[in-house]
Amino acid sequence: MKRKNILIIALILVCTTTLIGAPLTAFSANEVSFTDNTTISLSNGSSFTVMSGSLADSMTIESSYVTFTLSANSNVEIRSYSGGLFTCSGITAYVSCSNSNYSSLDLPGQSSTTIVTVTPSSGACNRETGGGGGGGGGGGAVSTPTVPTTTTGQVTVTASGGGKTTLTTSENTIATAELSANTVSSSTDVKIAVDNKATAVASRPIPSGKSIVGNYAYSYTATANSQTVSTFLKNITLTFSYTDSQISGLNEGTLKVYYWDGTQWLALTSTVDKTNNKITAATNHFTYFVIMGEPETPTTMAKPEDYDLKEGDLIRAAGDFDIFIINQFGYKRLFLNPAIFNMYGHLGGWNKVKSVVPATRNAFVTSTYYRYIDSPKVYHQEVTGEDTGILHWVNMTAENFLTQGGKANAIFTINKSEFDWYPKGTDKTSL
Repeated sequence: MKRKNILIIALILVCTTTLIGAPLTAFSANEVSFTDNTTISLSNGSSFTVMSGSLADSMTIESSYVTFTLSANSNVEIRSYSGGLFTCSGITAYVSCSNSNYSSLDLPGQSSTTIVTVTPSSGACNRETGGGGGGGGGGGAVSTPTVPTTTTGQVTVTASGGGKTTLTTSENTIATAELSANTVSSSTDVKIAVDNKATAVASRPIPSGKSIVGNYAYSYTATANSQTVSTFLKNITLTFSYTDSQISGLNEGTLKVYYWDGTQWLALTSTVDKTNNKITAATNHFTYFVIMGEPETPTTMAKPEDYDLKEGDLIRAAGDFDIFIINQFGYKRLFLNPAIFNMYGHLGGWNKVKSVVPATRNAFVTSTYYRYIDSPKVYHQEVTGEDTGILHWVNMTAENFLTQGGKANAIFTINKSEFDWYPKGTDKTSL
């Protein structure tokens, strides 16, 4: 926490994360800003934490309560990690316990300068506390805000209660959106819909080396007052389930929730619950979401001779147009498009492509690491669209490449024509 123009107080509050009631007062319009989570310990033994990013005109610490002066740009978030409640006078505010680890109280900005008193107290969570909306109004009654919950994939969430909806797909998997209190500023309609995976990715190509789990992409939308809501005041919890059959052949530990940002799929920080086949992520905006994972690396690599093949053979799975070349170590690499395939006339052309069953194709691990002939540099191929891609130089030592999971046997040599065909992207400094 810091305060402009009072350097001694600023240094004390920035460097100390626990304040003990004295009383202490800081003044000036919107000049009490908290740059760190700051625990307030009162003389009566109670305490709470003012979260980083909070902003007020002033704050006064008394023996059993704290007052904040709020104006238009103010915003204060308070948490009690002991699960206690707060009483609040001066404005209407809501205590939320949507997270089992703490209760929270949000004090929003006010159109006119308003003094708000916050007093820690005991009791159950999910309570509404408050008084009048004007400066210095008295405390009011306590009531319980409703938390709308549905299983239809559609719900109208409220500012005071938030809301939750769950959609069950025809594959008997679920997609959930859970919004805590004060995630929206007014009643908002939230909807989850599913699109066929093939339709969804037709114009949204998935990254090389990734596979979508299940047959659906999930479209999350929100509207308020007939207007699209694109971002939210707090993060929203997304939960998806999956079945064992859907992740067959995939490394469960690589599963992540991905979102479409308009040009590419990007991964969200995700938590995988392998016991219950669920994956959870947080987001502050809605778009398309999918679960993706990477192929499971076999403990024993396939050998070409196990499938009546040899190193350098060209293979194509029946019903699939993608052509691969295999090496003796059990890796295969994709010819991204016909133009690239035609750059390797010495391989014998289309008549030399062997048709195999999908299981044989899948037995060989796909590699996206290439080396231009006569050069020690290794490049990673990123597929950017239908038959298009770019190369990224893997800018690290050979030791780091191997330490981070890279395999020397997975590096394929390409000719100058193919190397020159690719645009070159930014360097990769990690795998």
